[in-house]
Amino acid sequence: MDLPPIAEFVELVKATDEDADHRLPLVEQAAPVLYAAATISEDQRQSLAEKFERWRYQRLNKYGPQLSANDRRLIAVLDLAASKILQGHPRPPKAPRAAIHSGACSESQLDQGSRSSEFAGFEAVLDPHVPVEEIAREAALVTLRHFRSPPSDATQRTARDDELAPRELPRRWRMRLYAPLYLSNYCVNHCLYCAFRFPNELDRVHLSVDEVIVEAEILRNRGHQHLLVVAGDFPKLTSTDYLVTTIRELVAREFSVAVEVAPQGTVSYAKMVRAGACGVTLYQETYQEELYRRFHPRGPKVWFDWRLEAPERAAEAGMKRLGLGILLGLADPARDIRCLIRHGQYLLDRFPEVKLAFSLPRIHEAPDGFKSGVAVDDETFIRLYCALRFSFPTADLVLSTREPPSLRDQLARICITQMSAGSCTAPGGYTGTENDSHTREQFPIFDHRTTSQVADALERSGFYLSWGVHDD
Repeated sequence: MDLPPIAEFVELVKATDEDADHRLPLVEQAAPVLYAAATISEDQRQSLAEKFERWRYQRLNKYGPQLSANDRRLIAVLDLAASKILQGHPRPPKAPRAAIHSGACSESQLDQGSRSSEFAGFEAVLDPHVPVEEIAREAALVTLRHFRSPPSDATQRTARDDELAPRELPRRWRMRLYAPLYLSNYCVNHCLYCAFRFPNELDRVHLSVDEVIVEAEILRNRGHQHLLVVAGDFPKLTSTDYLVTTIRELVAREFSVAVEVAPQGTVSYAKMVRAGACGVTLYQETYQEELYRRFHPRGPKVWFDWRLEAPERAAEAGMKRLGLGILLGLADPARDIRCLIRHGQYLLDRFPEVKLAFSLPRIHEAPDGFKSGVAVDDETFIRLYCALRFSFPTADLVLSTREPPSLRDQLARICITQMSAGSCTAPGGYTGTENDSHTREQFPIFDHRTTSQVADALERSGFYLSWGVHDD
């Protein structure tokens, strides 16, 4: 699809947008850049692109899946305009909504290197009649194939390693360790399942950049070099400038830094990339829009498409690692995992150079009054992770301390390649006492082992530990 001529663009706005009189001056302002290659400053370019981007998401938020043909056309044109203003050339319009509703997962999306024909199709992975032990053994083979640790003098690998039967498999691959570093638990959203939700009575804390550095140095002393900075959605406090300054200061101290914050615009993500951020993690929570609206009744998080397309905006901004996921306990997990796989495949098709990571956080405890009605047992949990491994053989599969030690150790031997360790989900939690942290945490953790205890257990199991994102 190409950007239409200016006259057609204007007529489309007049025919489609009830606020056309307010919108058309923006189109006129952008016309010299869109159609005559006029030169403007970088700040002007970013500001103009952000206005088109915001206009587009306002239409998506207002009409959602009930878009008219004209609205779909306008939304695509606005997307093309924003990309041309920002990057100097348009690229194909975003279409993740179409991708996640494209139908059943195709067999081509599953790992064709898998040896057992039983797992050539997606349905077999979730079929309770297929023993989970067989699926787990096959997933471990796929993981070993793509994440084997470097050979050492002590354990030289041979060609026979690939011929070992699953029960003889030496489960040794790279395991990356990280820690979440919470910046703020202030949040304007009303997510029913989250302790940070705006109406909750909570000890609210927002760290200064200096306080963040103190927390980071504590984590460094425990071995951590890779940090995932996390914050609630509170624009006045967790602004782009605050996040960029925090990232820059951490990177200057030789930490690798990924972000898990509210969805950002393309320009904001680009600023984070320039500050040194290596990746972004953002879970859609659920891809079922009716349930999404139920669990997110108020706040900016109600914008389904703004969240859905955020990883794509991050990739366009130059982010090299994208973390996706669903929150288990909100919706039918089989249906959501299919959508997650389609979303991941769509992103790889558009950005083959990016590294994907997936996580499946599971609700164990939630604020009073929350009821999901969807329980995900441990066996299903394992099957879902295996489905991701077969679908994305080279993606990192991430497991947090939401889960207990025994299950984390079991999944590590099957398909996990990145784990948090010694975590705290409260801002200032690494410097405060455990009792203090409990009053401001996002969710309780269930693996209370220290970082060194987790690391020791993994090394005893034969894993090669990676403490940063560049030391594979």
